[in-house]
This record gives sequence, C-alpha cells and structure tokens, in this order.
Amino acid sequence: MPDFLPKDFRFSHNFAFFLHDMLAGMIVEGEKADIFNVSFKFQSEDEATAFGNLNHEELWEWLATNDKLSHYTLIYKQICLALLSDFCHFVYEGLQCSKKGKLSVAYSLLRKPFKDNLLIFEWLLAEPADFIEKFYNEDPSVYAPQKLSPERKLKLISAALQKTNSCKSFEADFIYDLRDSRTAQYGLARAWDQATHLVTTFEQIKTTPQNFNFVFRNHEAEYSQWQGLYTCIPYLLFYTVGVVEAVIATFATRADAEGDMFPTRAGVGFALWTKSVRREKSQSLDFLMEPLDCPYCDKKISFGLRNMKALYERSEIKCYSCKAVVCI
Repeated sequence: MPDFLPKDFRFSHNFAFFLHDMLAGMIVEGEKADIFNVSFKFQSEDEATAFGNLNHEELWEWLATNDKLSHYTLIYKQICLALLSDFCHFVYEGLQCSKKGKLSVAYSLLRKPFKDNLLIFEWLLAEPADFIEKFYNEDPSVYAPQKLSPERKLKLISAALQKTNSCKSFEADFIYDLRDSRTAQYGLARAWDQATHLVTTFEQIKTTPQNFNFVFRNHEAEYSQWQGLYTCIPYLLFYTVGVVEAVIATFATRADAEGDMFPTRAGVGFALWTKSVRREKSQSLDFLMEPLDCPYCDKKISFGLRNMKALYERSEIKCYSCKAVVCI
C-alpha cells in the first residue's frame, strides 16, 4: 500500500487507528456477548409460535403493543450497533486515504462520522427517550443532524460530556467548533466543505480565482492539510470513544472491565498525542501514573516518557533497576 504520510504525523495517525480499533472492538466483543440483542418471555407456546411467524413490520408492531420496554430497548441497541459500524467504516477508509495522500477523499470520508453519527450518539446519551420517540414516530427531518440549530447541538454536546468518564474536562464549545463552525480557523468544518465541493462561496472559505478546492496543491498545501487533519481527528476520536462507552454502559456491563488496559492505554496515548501536537520536549508525564513496585526486585518503577510509550504501544513497562520487562 502506498504510504505518503509525513513522519511528523505518524504518531497521530497510529493513535487515531488505535482509537478506531477500540470502537471496532466494542462491536466485535459486544456481538459475541449478545449485548445488542433483547430477550423476553412468552406467555405460552402458542404465543411463541405466532411470534416466530411474524414478518419484520408485524414484529415491530407486536413489540410496540405487547412489550414496550423491549421495543424501546431493541431500537436503542440496534441504532447503536448500526451507527457504530457505519462510523468505523468511514473512519477506517478516511485514515487509509490520508496515509495514501488522497487528502480530498480522506476529508470527505471523515466528515459524515463526526458531523452526523457522533451527534446521534450524543443525543442517545444525553436524551435517549427524546431521540427514540422522534426516530420511531416522526419524520426523519426532525432528527436530521443538519437540521438542528447550533444551540441545540451545543446543548446535546454539553449534556453528553457530563455523562462520560474520560472527557468531562473537555469543552462543549470547542468540540462544536471542531465539527461545525465555518468561522473557527482551527476546526474541520471549513476543510470538509472545501473537500466536498470544487467551488465554495462562503466568505471564510471562498475559492480563489482560477482555482478549485483541494485540486491544485503543492507540497506546502498538502502538509497543511495533513496538519489540520491530525490536530483534530485524534481528539474527536478520543471523545467519541468516551461517548460510545457511556452509551453502551447504559445497557451492558463488561465482566472483565477491571482488567481491561485499553482505557488506560488510550488515556496515556492521548497525553502522548497532545505532547506531540504541541511539540513539547521537556514536559514530564510522570503525573499520569503512580510508580509501581517491580515484581522482580521490589524497586519502584517510575512512568517516565519511555515507559509511557511502552505502556501505550505494548502494554508493558521496564524496571530500570533490574532491567526486567513487566507486562501490565
């Protein structure tokens, strides 16, 4: 596979894929554990037989009439599964296109999951009953992401943030600007519009004379487009992981969650990514993790930069007293 990604963005790209894989893993593991399905008891064998003979439309009507809780829960779960699968498909292809240097395609592919899918996830987390009611009973224009006002979107983002575990310190205004503001220079909305349309007329992103958006580019322009992508996408992906985890937690609990290192590795990776984006060379990351006792020599293992990278990349750390490698 062609790889034209500049070295400066290699870590950001790999971290973005790490977060994508976390989301894809939620689908795989969730389907294995049947968390997206709903079970209920029939009153008799005749009822069970009759239910098995229902077609798709009749099945939904039966659930709505006879078991409203299962009906609501099944809709909620199936929306989560379908949205997450769709989100991962677009992000995967977008990142692959970025690596190949197909930046116009990469920007275009990454627009939908973060402007549309993520907003529905925020709605499902912030106001689940409101969304399901609109989804099932009203015209699609009522829940179309592009039809919501900026104020409504901000309200949903703010409410969703407060229900996450890892992103409560994030700012709703900043998240909104990254995805929707065509006046914010640091966001993606302007570039998304330019990548999607050959000619744009909005003042802040107006196409220059004798030009087409994202078509006539030199090396400097390509580098700038990669930079815009990788200063935003990992942040939004980390936020998405927090939102989706919170959504799934409303109907499923992992039995092995306590021993799962992915959230810790994601948090460490986010700190390393932030450090790389800001090009900070001296700031220590020791504060992120308390020192551990080495199981081989009982000396304290500190979490300096090298151990933080090893923890994120391989889920291991090294004791620099006895040189042992400890798997976490």
